Amino acid sequence: DHASETLMMILNERSGPHPTVLITNLGLEKLTKLYDDRITSRMAEGTVVGVKGIDIRLSRTEVFGKAVPA
Repeated sequence: DHASETLMMILNERSGPHPTVLITNLGLEKLTKLYDDRITSRMAEGTVVGVKGIDIRLSRTEVFGKAVPA
């Protein structure tokens, strides 16, 4: 589809001379389900930094002193 083709074009253009930072809350396994292997491979080349922990947006019971609905 157009979105996958455009993403692959961007990744190909930036590959090599330009550093590229991709930020996602999806792991490689989920990315592979969304995109083909070529795109996922390009996204994962280089250094992958995983950050794990609780999502404070989902775990908060109060925001600015007001209760957050469950």
